[in-house]
Amino acid sequence: METNEKTQISFTAEGLFKYASEESILKLLPASLLDLLNIIPLSEVLVLIEKYGGHYICISSDLFSNNTELKKHLSLDSVKRLSERYSGDRLAIAKAQKLRCFLRDQKIIQLHKSGVTVVKLTQQFDLSERCIYYIFRKYQLTIKEQ
Repeated sequence: METNEKTQISFTAEGLFKYASEESILKLLPASLLDLLNIIPLSEVLVLIEKYGGHYICISSDLFSNNTELKKHLSLDSVKRLSERYSGDRLAIAKAQKLRCFLRDQKIIQLHKSGVTVVKLTQQFDLSERCIYYIFRKYQLTIKEQ
């Protein structure tokens, strides 16, 4: 990935499980999102984070006329369960910042191991060189010569 485009962090289950086990992911989720796991599967909680993280979503009791946006992203069963539990409420979806940082850090490490320079990484992720080197130290990565 040798472009100057900023890298977007994706919360798809497939993307995350490349970097961490389900147990590790659960440790990085805030308590409010862990509560949702009693209602819907982890893969769909991750979809909520990606689509609505940092915002409130309105949960309607009427599955057929409302919740159409949710139905685009979640299974009908999950929308039904959310509707039964949170009917008429606004549900806060946390940003899951620890999980976002972990995923970003893992992508940076993967790219660096594949030969992307620190300078390119700073441009792609909009971070300083100091921050990139901190990530390398944090995960005890041996730094390649530039």
